[in-house]
Amino acid sequence: RAVSIAQLSDLLQFFDDFIRQRNAYYLNSNVIMPLTQPYKLSFAELVGPGRLQYFVSHFWGTCFKHFVETVRRHAEGVGVQDWSSLSYWICFLSNNQWDVGAEVGYGNWQDSSFYLALRSGFCRATCMVLDDQALPLTRSWCLFEVLQTYVLSNVVDNGGFEGLTFCTKEGALGMDRSGCADVSIALAKRLTGLSVADARASQPEDEEMIERLVQQEGGMEQMNEFIRDNMWGTLTKEKAYFESEVSKLGEELRVAARRRKSSDKTIARRYSCHPPSLWALARQHVSPGETERGKSALVSLSDGQPICGQRGEHVGDCARHGSSRVTVEAPQAASSAGSVDGSLDEVRVTAAPGQADGRSSRAPPGRVPPPPA
Repeated sequence: RAVSIAQLSDLLQFFDDFIRQRNAYYLNSNVIMPLTQPYKLSFAELVGPGRLQYFVSHFWGTCFKHFVETVRRHAEGVGVQDWSSLSYWICFLSNNQWDVGAEVGYGNWQDSSFYLALRSGFCRATCMVLDDQALPLTRSWCLFEVLQTYVLSNVVDNGGFEGLTFCTKEGALGMDRSGCADVSIALAKRLTGLSVADARASQPEDEEMIERLVQQEGGMEQMNEFIRDNMWGTLTKEKAYFESEVSKLGEELRVAARRRKSSDKTIARRYSCHPPSLWALARQHVSPGETERGKSALVSLSDGQPICGQRGEHVGDCARHGSSRVTVEAPQAASSAGSVDGSLDEVRVTAAPGQADGRSSRAPPGRVPPPPA
């Protein structure tokens, strides 16, 4: 009696205006129970159950949107194309809320739906939905699920059961490749100070029963060690992925630096052989075909770029310089005979109409043509 990711997403989308930031406690009472009341079935049976592939351990007090996003991210990270069809056993959707006594085995834990789902032979892993407080580990029934996950992980022939997976809305820790290192570290810090001995249940008899079972399997400290060992394995995977990404990025940066250095050398060689003349710089920034005589632009001698704003404006299109003349002068006072003081940082380039016969007014490289008569 599992639900697919598609069914889970449809439930959230359809009732989103009612659910908002509410949790499973609200959802069960105000959505699931009214929907299933005519049939007295579970939600999974109502919408069409699937055979479980993953068991979800979670805290009912978690925001339902957070819950759905977390399970969806796990499904995306599994590595199958049709991830929306993956089926998850989720207690408040898979259990018949109209017959809770039967679902918990009437006090016999081996007959409970939780135990039967985990031991069905079809379950691939236990997905624990966590927030930054690791709240599921404060609940007794979640502790029961961890206990059964621990026992099943130590069975030799467990059908390829993968054990306990920590899941967050950022992705499945140690499995997803979307960058969960920070989340893993935060949860690990939380787990160092958390003890499952503090877990509680709504029903005192459930709490006592689960505590007895834990004691039979080695005690509370054994469960703490199991959980922390799983988190250590997760941190190791995250560390390996992080170091791999750092190594790749470092190599990409080195390649980019070598390409840039090679490009700079090529440009330097080009300009050392053919230094750009002031004439070429002037032709690049002034279009006499579109300006009146005397219209000018202020050009930097260091890079040939126009200096815009109050001191001068870029004028025109360099494509129209075939028949033109320019006058080059200092920005404050004209230079003599068209020469330019080499100590100047910038010059003013003034455009004038070209020859009537259309002949080009090209000047030799490195020289500046005299002003027009």
